[in-house]
Amino acid sequence: MNTTHTPGPWEIQDLGTKPGYPDWHTFAIRDSTSNVCLAVVGNLDRYFEKNNKDNARLIAAAPELLEAAELMVKQVDLKKYHVKKDFSFLVAHAQLVKMIAKARGEI
Repeated sequence: MNTTHTPGPWEIQDLGTKPGYPDWHTFAIRDSTSNVCLAVVGNLDRYFEKNNKDNARLIAAAPELLEAAELMVKQVDLKKYHVKKDFSFLVAHAQLVKMIAKARGEI
């Protein structure tokens, strides 16, 4: 299954804090072109509040990370690599292929 997603770049909007909870920050992930809200981070659960901004940054980077991974996989000629000598690189390449498939909804 090949899926489509809202193209990047995506941006983070700080939605501020919850009333009565000055340390509970919530963030929206928005399509920077149409300003559509794609996700909200930290709205429901205060337990992991300290990670909300970092999680929002990671989600916002997703389209560009996927694009970079696809470009890397496309450019690599695996025939040029030796399993023993280049094992770490080949493992990283395989992980990229797997994550691309996951992002596309293929696995």
